[in-house]
Amino acid sequence: IGDAQAVVSIRDTDASQDVSVTFTTNPSASGITLAGIQRDSSVLNSGTVTYDAANGAGVSSSNDNPDDNALGDLERLLVTFDRATYPQGVEGVKFYLTRVGTGPVTFTIFDIHGNELGQYAVNMNGTTGSRWVELPKEFSNVGSVMILAGTYNYYQTNPTLYVRDVAFDTSINSGAVAIAPDLIQYTRTDTDGDSSTASLTLSTVTNNLRGTTGND
Repeated sequence: IGDAQAVVSIRDTDASQDVSVTFTTNPSASGITLAGIQRDSSVLNSGTVTYDAANGAGVSSSNDNPDDNALGDLERLLVTFDRATYPQGVEGVKFYLTRVGTGPVTFTIFDIHGNELGQYAVNMNGTTGSRWVELPKEFSNVGSVMILAGTYNYYQTNPTLYVRDVAFDTSINSGAVAIAPDLIQYTRTDTDGDSSTASLTLSTVTNNLRGTTGND
């Protein structure tokens, strides 16, 4: 029997996030940038980000219907977490959506280098109204999230939503002290009395550390 090793990944899974930012005004002072993309474009900032004092952020683009300030009809809102403020990205992300119409909303999650980590879709049919939508906990070192107001027809009567808040945990910084591994030794003995001893090392991975734009 040889030595064995196991890796345990631990995430921050508490009910409350460390940081909460409201999108009723421009959130750039909190290290978050919002950018809009209109329905017929892939160009960043082709849609104008709008801010509603009650409902939050939306996107305005040409020929919007029915609400030209909301996010709808295949418009997208890109939420970017500034590397200067959050050098290792964020995790445990959730968004508060207001005035939600029917249909799906798709979240595409990217890491701090712009690589796609995955997607998370929520079907709002039959459950319209305002609510928190939490992204899966396994997404860490998140650098940005693209929110797409799903597969709507251009003139559907109720396809709109606003993004009022984001809440998240900050990913661990590079100065954090490493957690010492746990070493477990054990002995196995068969019915003939022969025995062997092995050890099991349990290492805790608190997060993935990435290089920043500075001299690391």
